[in-house]
Amino acid sequence: MRFPILASLLAATLASTSFAAESARFDLTVDITGIRSGAGKIRAVLCTAQERFPDSCRISSIATAVVGNTTLVFHGVPDGVYALAAFHDENGNGQLDIGNGFPKEGLAFSNNVMGERGVPAFSASAFKLIQHSRLPVRMRYLGAR
Repeated sequence: MRFPILASLLAATLASTSFAAESARFDLTVDITGIRSGAGKIRAVLCTAQERFPDSCRISSIATAVVGNTTLVFHGVPDGVYALAAFHDENGNGQLDIGNGFPKEGLAFSNNVMGERGVPAFSASAFKLIQHSRLPVRMRYLGAR
């Protein structure tokens, strides 16, 4: 199961982001619905096909959780094809908590897809960023609190 790897990567969302200047840059606003509590943070990453989704993504964003809906923004993202992974770090420990093999905290992926074991393939989550955009996703809670 890939949840422990996802947890370690998403916990590293404070890593710095740097890009070559070869492409246009856009802001991506992510509107996440289904947030069950206002506790903690929403941590998200964007991955390219060259990175290992969702375990080693260079682009990250964090927002304070708001019950119901939370918005976060990725600024200055180069145009390209990406997949998004996010989790609701309700207890603020910087990692996705797992219990009985399932995440205790919420998960969200672009295109609102889930894989058979939680983490979808990059191709299933992929979308093109070619202009300033909004991306709606739904947070899903698979395990008990």
